[in-house]
Amino acid sequence: MESIVVDSSIIVASFLANEKNHQHALEYINGLERGDYTFHLPMLASIEVTSAIRRRATRNWIALVSTWNKSVADWERDDMLIMYPLDRDRMNKASDIAARYGFRAQDCIFAELALELNVPFKTFDKELLERFPTASE
Repeated sequence: MESIVVDSSIIVASFLANEKNHQHALEYINGLERGDYTFHLPMLASIEVTSAIRRRATRNWIALVSTWNKSVADWERDDMLIMYPLDRDRMNKASDIAARYGFRAQDCIFAELALELNVPFKTFDKELLERFPTASE
């Protein structure tokens, strides 16, 4: 089982069939549910995914958000997902990433968690893929 930090871009794409990377995103979700991966996410991810689904879903956003919330509960219960709070140490390290790379705040928090845990950082975000050394699809 591989531990990975998965950016919200992947999770959102898995819920929205019209997203460019939908099929690729489903590979991560299916891998999680098969036991190939353990996802490590900052708690911020829950809000970020909910917000993105609400903004980008053309219909059925309530059902999609409900499914997301149930998935989080199920994955946490089954130890497939570990959520991390933003404590002072993580905040300071994420701030250092912000100063170094100029990424959006939420991206810095995901990147920091991947560095802290020394695990791969998976994302579809082009800026992160181009500029953050440990980011990959």
